Formats: sequence, C-alpha cells, structure tokens
Amino acid sequence: MPAKKFDPTVLFQSCQNVFNKTKNQPIKPAKELDLEQEAALLSKFFSANETEIYVLAYYINKSMNDDNIFLDKMIAHFGDDLAQLPAINQSIYSLIKKGRLQEKAKNKNGKIEAFVSAVIHPRTIQGLLKGSKEALKSKPLKNFIDLLDAIEYQVNLKSNDGISGEALHAEVESLLLTNKHFRELKWMEQFNLYITEKIILLFLVYEAMQNIDLSDLPEIIGKAAKNKQESFHFQNCLITKVSPLIFHDLIEIESNQFMQCQEGCISRRTYEQFFHEGNLLKKKTFYSRVCNLIQNEKIDQEPLFYNEPIAKQIATLTNAMQEPNYLNLCSSIKGSNKGFTLLFHGSPGTGKTALVKQMALQSGRHLLMADTASIKNMYVGESEKNIRRIFKEYESAKKHFELHPILLFNEADALIGKRITVSSSVDQMNNAMQNILLQYLEDFEGIFIATTNLPASLDEAFNRRFLYKVEFKNPDKEIRMQMLQHHFPQLTQPYLKQLNERYPLTGAQLMNINKKILVEQLLRPEADLKELLEQFCAEERATLSKHKAQPIGFMKRA
Repeated sequence: MPAKKFDPTVLFQSCQNVFNKTKNQPIKPAKELDLEQEAALLSKFFSANETEIYVLAYYINKSMNDDNIFLDKMIAHFGDDLAQLPAINQSIYSLIKKGRLQEKAKNKNGKIEAFVSAVIHPRTIQGLLKGSKEALKSKPLKNFIDLLDAIEYQVNLKSNDGISGEALHAEVESLLLTNKHFRELKWMEQFNLYITEKIILLFLVYEAMQNIDLSDLPEIIGKAAKNKQESFHFQNCLITKVSPLIFHDLIEIESNQFMQCQEGCISRRTYEQFFHEGNLLKKKTFYSRVCNLIQNEKIDQEPLFYNEPIAKQIATLTNAMQEPNYLNLCSSIKGSNKGFTLLFHGSPGTGKTALVKQMALQSGRHLLMADTASIKNMYVGESEKNIRRIFKEYESAKKHFELHPILLFNEADALIGKRITVSSSVDQMNNAMQNILLQYLEDFEGIFIATTNLPASLDEAFNRRFLYKVEFKNPDKEIRMQMLQHHFPQLTQPYLKQLNERYPLTGAQLMNINKKILVEQLLRPEADLKELLEQFCAEERATLSKHKAQPIGFMKRA
C-alpha cells in the first residue's frame, strides 16, 4: 500500500501557525492555543508530541529565515519563562533521537554547556517539501560512490562545527544501516569496527578515490571522533597497533621519529576490495601532487643525436621499454629489486632528460618527473616524507594507468651523492633521506630513471641499485654536424663545417641558439642569420667556459 501523501503547502502553513501562536506564550496544550488541527497534522507527520511540535516549528521557522538559534531567544519565544526550559531541552533531545534535528557542535570557548544545541536536519525540510514521511528517513543510495560522498559531506559538516560528533555518528550509522546491502559494507562487517573506525576507513577510501595516497591521519581521526578524548584514544590504538584497522591489515600508517601517528592510507587488501572493476575505478582519477605528470600524448617528437656507442645503448633500452619486452624483463629479473632502474650521467646539455621524454613517447608511457630540489625540506622529517610521497604517488600511477609510467628523478645529484660522516642534525637528516631512497629503490617495481651531471660522487650503494648506467659524452664532430644540419638546413655545408670546427656545442646549446634566432627574426626580420648564429654561438661558448661544476651531494666538512 503506497504511503500517504501530505500537502506541502498545508504542512508549511501549519508550522507557521504553530510558530505564530506559541510566540510569547508558555507551553500549553494545543487546545488552549487553538492549534488542535495543526498539532494533530504535524504530530502525525513527524511522529512527535505537542511540545516537540512547538519546538520543531520554532527550528523550522528560524532555519527558513537563516537565523541562528540561541537558547535565551527560544525561552523568550515561549513566554520568557525559565520554567519552560526542562520541557524545551527534553524535546530537543527527543527530536535529535528521532532524526528531526541534528546535535550541533559544542562551543570551543571552554564554557560548560548544560543544554543541548541543535540544527534542523536537512531531511526534515526535504520531507516537508515533498509532503512525504518516507523522505524523513535515510533512504538507500544508488551506489557506493554516493555513500562515500554522503559520509564525506557529514564529516566535513562536523569538522566545520555544523554538527556534533554524536550527530555525525548517528547519521553515518543510519547511512550504513540503510545501505548495508553494498558489497563493500558486507565485507567490512566481519571486522567488527567501531563507528569511528568505520568512518576513518571509509574517509581514507574516499581520499584514495581522489588520488590522495598519503592522508593526514590525526586530522581524519579528529574529524571522525566524537570528541578530543576519543580522538586521542584512537590515535594511540593505531600507534600501538591494537586497532583492528591495523591488525586486520585495513590501513597502513607512517609514524615520525617521535612515535606520533602522522600519515596513512588504505592497505593493498582494502584497495582490492573497494577499487574493483566497475566500481570506484570508474570514478578514480589520477592527480599528480608531488610529481609533475607529463602525459604521453603531450610529449612532442623530436630527433636526438648521440655518439655511436651511446646510440647503441639507447636503442637497447628503448627496445626493452616496449611493453612486451618490459613484461618479459620484469618476470625474468630475480631478487628483491625487480625494477627497471637506469642512471643517465654525463655532461650538461647532452640530452639526458630529452631522451627520457622520447623513451616515454615511443613506449606509450606517461612520465612522472620528481622535482629533486623541492624534496629537501628544512623541517625535521619532511624530506623523508617527501620521498615517501613520491613513491606512493608512483604506485598510485601504476594502478591507474594501463602501462607502468616512468619515474624520473631529474638532476638527482643532491640525492644520490656519497653519504657523509654525521656531525650535526642536518647531516643526520640528509643521510636518513638517502637511506629511505635506497630502501625504496631496493624494493622498487617499475621504471626509474635518475639523471646526474656528476657521477664521480655517486654513492656506491646507489651505484648498485641501477641496472643500467649510461654515460652521455659531448657529441663528437660528426654528430655535431648532423645537429647543425638539422637546425639550420638553409645554410651551406662548407659554412656549417667551419662553424662546427670553431664552436663544439652540445645539443642543448644548439636548441637554445635556435630559439634565440627565432625570437630575433620575429622582432627584426631583416637580421642576418649568419651574424646571429655567430653571435649566439660565441655567447654559449663563453657561458660554458665560465661554468664551474658543483660537487654532487653534500661536502664532507674539513
């Protein structure tokens, strides 16, 4: 039998009449206030007694006018009689329990509040607008993604002091009960989690869906817990590994050197349960936060020129990076380090970074470029945390993209240099950062490339982590000639040969020169090409002669 429908206009008019006729009146039976018809209708619709209807009508009126609700003003509305306070307070509690109101967060001014504060529940207004008692109830959602969105909304509402921790827990409990048919919730039931633990886990799943692979756990726990005491309790449970979230392998946490719970993410076990085909994978998007994502389709093809020995090595590596060969290589490599790890070292401007981009383009892979300069941080533990974030992001990219992307540490001199004797806390942090990087490389599965201009100072431990090491030397005369012919095909062979003899330039220098000439010709169309070329070649050589190489890593103190 279909549920009875109520006329929304009559419902709102009844609420307005109740508000008007209870104004400046102590709480009385509806008959004495000439509200019998309105009270009967609203009591039937909201399943509430007369006093509760008076209080609820007050909340509805104030919410419609976007007014804040204060206890003294409510008492003033009901005849300005303090004797009404117990009945009002009891009605608010009852309406919260029935889901017509939501308990509001306590003030953070240190004052003890003896009386409950509340806000109108959104479903109360929805029910009135639709004239449906069914709309007052928590209804099943279409899919699990909608459930995560609904929980995230409630968590943030509590975080912004819109509702209390108790209201958050009540609402999430209602959502989980109404949607208990979802496969993911059925899987969670076996672990007998507290509601706070359920919210923490589901919020981490929500953030994983947003590609946040390392979340601020204290912040999430603070949002999920009813109060500070419960927040501290659950943080301690995670640190001491007595939480079911840990011993059931549902989440992973990372603690700092002070044994504080810092960051966390869902475990592989949880990921496989929630991000199954046809569910969250469809909505999960990849956002690069700590690396620069260079998408394969946005890499321009460009010819690169290398000396013959290097060209042969490059051809081998490029071929190995094609997907069928790469998969065979990964399955054949034994031991803990199954990654395809490469070190490109040599003089500046010899095409190390450019080659990585072309390898990504030719193999159909995306490129994640880590900014090694920004990894080091002045704050204790932050550099190590940045290393972890980079590799976490790479793992997420591997799961998201069809082919394993390339992780590039460009100009990694400061990260892979020789470790030094510890004589200060800074030295200790630098060594700790390098030790973490070494451990990640030891267990790495994927494609990792580091570039450096100063291989002589490479730490031996890092040297062992690289499967291939390719030295990029300055181009010889024949290769330089090929590059000149490519950039300046309009000039004669004899002139280019003469230029090649006088200016032994690298590929990067020639690209800079070509760009400068394009700018000059746009600004001064009458400019002579040969004059510009002579000028910029001389400038590049002068700049190179002034350049002094800086040592890799951190110098040992005298």
